[in-house]
Amino acid sequence: MASGSLNTVKILVIGPTQSGKSTISNYVSERSEGPSNYRPTVGVRIVEFEKQAPKNPKRPGQDKVMIELWDVSGDSKFF
Repeated sequence: MASGSLNTVKILVIGPTQSGKSTISNYVSERSEGPSNYRPTVGVRIVEFEKQAPKNPKRPGQDKVMIELWDVSGDSKFF
C-alpha cells in the first residue's frame, strides 16, 4: 500500500437484542443518532469513519485508518 493511503479495518459488533450495540457504535464513531428512543437495527448498519492510527514504525506515514463498524441486529429474524 502506498504511503499516505488509508488502511481499512472492519469491526463486527454482535450481541443480543437491546444490549447496546448501536449505542457503542455511535459512541466509538462519535455520531449522534438523535433522541434515545429505541429503534431496532434492521439487518446490519455499517458506520464508516476515520480515526488516528496507532504509531507503527514498520509503516511510517500512515497516520489515519478507515474504520468500518458493522452493527449487526440481535434479532434472530434477521439471521
